[in-house]
Amino acid sequence: MGVDSHNWLTNIRGKFAVGNFLLAATDTGVVRLESRNGGIVKVQEFPNTEPFVDASSHLYASSQGLYAVNHSKICLLKIA
Repeated sequence: MGVDSHNWLTNIRGKFAVGNFLLAATDTGVVRLESRNGGIVKVQEFPNTEPFVDASSHLYASSQGLYAVNHSKICLLKIA
């Protein structure tokens, strides 16, 4: 699945990078991005996270899961 909307690039802050991938919050949920063949490709979407995040959310990893923080709430996400 290619990156057709680059709204995850509007702000570099708040993204979570680990290994060869990046998790980013968007208005439609968290997405997983990877570097492939010289470009950035959206490889997975997590639409069930949409009620808890938006493009302004910052993501932080913890041993319990992934925290999504924005101006009004903090949510613990468990993504399988």
